[in-house]
Amino acid sequence: MDFYRYNDYLWGLPNWVHTVALLILIAAYAHLIFGYWLVRYRIPRYVKKYFALRCILYILYMMFKAQDKNFGMADLFFPIYIIGYIDGLITLNGWGFYRCKNLKEGIIKLITFRSEKNYLNMRIHPLLMKKEAFELRVSQKLLNFIRSYENLHDGDKSVIGLQPKLDARGKDPIWTVGWGHALVVDGKFATKSRFPTMADILPYNTVNTIEEADALLEKDITKFENLVKANLKIKVNQHQFDALVSHAYNCGISEGLYIRVNNRAEKALKEFWLNRYITSGGIKLNGLIHRRIDEYEIWLGINYNREYKFTFN
Repeated sequence: MDFYRYNDYLWGLPNWVHTVALLILIAAYAHLIFGYWLVRYRIPRYVKKYFALRCILYILYMMFKAQDKNFGMADLFFPIYIIGYIDGLITLNGWGFYRCKNLKEGIIKLITFRSEKNYLNMRIHPLLMKKEAFELRVSQKLLNFIRSYENLHDGDKSVIGLQPKLDARGKDPIWTVGWGHALVVDGKFATKSRFPTMADILPYNTVNTIEEADALLEKDITKFENLVKANLKIKVNQHQFDALVSHAYNCGISEGLYIRVNNRAEKALKEFWLNRYITSGGIKLNGLIHRRIDEYEIWLGINYNREYKFTFN
């Protein structure tokens, strides 16, 4: 199955597409309401069931068949429990979507769909969720996501406390403490070549408790928030901002990434995000592959979970 983000359909579309699709939806609702009135008060009993069925099928037809006429690009929403888009995109969570293969599958998805607990009776239009970058801060979910990928120590139980660990980056890895904070000694990164052993780096350890690790993470995140804001030229949703900060925290600021983000080149962005920054010393690392996939799922609004997938399709 294929996941899509709302903006895949919004970008570059003429207003008439949205207008026509909206009129189709209004007509479908009007047809259903009028049909209910006729069924309730005007139509003989033997006709009622067929007319009601016709009304329901009419709405489903407009939702799924319209994609053949390119109306599938339109962003229309339905009341809770039958949230869907006119081309048969069904909400999974956040702003991720699943494209149904046919009408039957789409109907099943609509019937079985349940909204997240924090959703209102009508879904908020995605465009209204976008904000200028300077208004945003990372969410608690993003902080938890970073913690899930960063260990507090290297697992050596012979050393008491939250001892430093080596980052798996490059030929000369850097010692880190807490939730992935790179140690700096005398104005330079504390690399393995400078501090070959734990005994060498331990005197420079700055984190001894989980509380100190959390405080340092929030301090570091603020720096990367500002870097992301400085490079963003468009409005983004909370989950998109979170994904960019996570990427920057792990990889630094990537000019190529922001060219694609700011140009709204979604296909190129997906290719770049999933295939860059996944190697260390020229070798692909499973952990980095997983992390890029999970970050991209945050970007799409699918979830903030740490998962162990090697492909995104």
